[in-house]
Amino acid sequence: MSLRVHFLGPTLAYSWLTLAASAQTFTVIPSLIPGIRVDGPETPAFAKHLADLGVDAKARLTAEAFLSRAIVVTNATDRPVAKVVVRFEFLDPSGRIGAEVQWQEPREGLAPGASRLVTVDRTITEAIRAHAADEMVRQVPSGSRSQMITRSPMARVSVDSVLFADGDFFGPDVSGSWGMLLQEQEFVKATRSQLDSAGADLEKIQRSLAEMHQPNVYRKILPGEDVRVRMMREKMFGELTYAARGGYDAFRIALQERFGEKAFGGLRRRF
Repeated sequence: MSLRVHFLGPTLAYSWLTLAASAQTFTVIPSLIPGIRVDGPETPAFAKHLADLGVDAKARLTAEAFLSRAIVVTNATDRPVAKVVVRFEFLDPSGRIGAEVQWQEPREGLAPGASRLVTVDRTITEAIRAHAADEMVRQVPSGSRSQMITRSPMARVSVDSVLFADGDFFGPDVSGSWGMLLQEQEFVKATRSQLDSAGADLEKIQRSLAEMHQPNVYRKILPGEDVRVRMMREKMFGELTYAARGGYDAFRIALQERFGEKAFGGLRRRF
């Protein structure tokens, strides 16, 4: 994958769409990224997406607090999207402005014409998509960040950045995701190189995975690592370690899925 950057202005200069409900204000900021559409909870496109997901009236009522602060992101381009970063900003109980960043990386990507629901809580989003909202909503901890956002008197949401599968990266990127992508790429390259050196020796592969899973090793590879890279790393090593238990062939398939050719290439920033 070759990464190119397009930053659409240094600040978030938006035209605002404000939705008010029960003394709360939720602002859906139109996308600044060409071909990426954002629809809020009071739009026909949002209702249609929930219907397409098969979300019934009971689930909508159960997850109302989350769905009333959600958006549907649509890829209206002719290129698949690899990652979408959605930024929620809100007033916390102390009156300060807080932010929650949702790093969306659907395994299947976001194909041209496809849409994806994004709420303030990734677990709730997946539960709604899987028709399991009743159980998951009850498990949201009291005082959690996602509950702060759903109860905040003022909140707003925007698509902060998008990475297309061909490597094009669009901002405004207030959350600094470009820097995270650079760290992720370097980490992926270093990990691939070390695992390739293990060859077809499954025992050596498992030992390498265990060794690389030590925090001190990571700090040497990626000083000042972004917390999102750390989360990606934990997820990746969990997948590879699990795959290695199924034998060498299963491990190589998982390795190719995680470190396919699209994960490599020159990194180019274009303004």
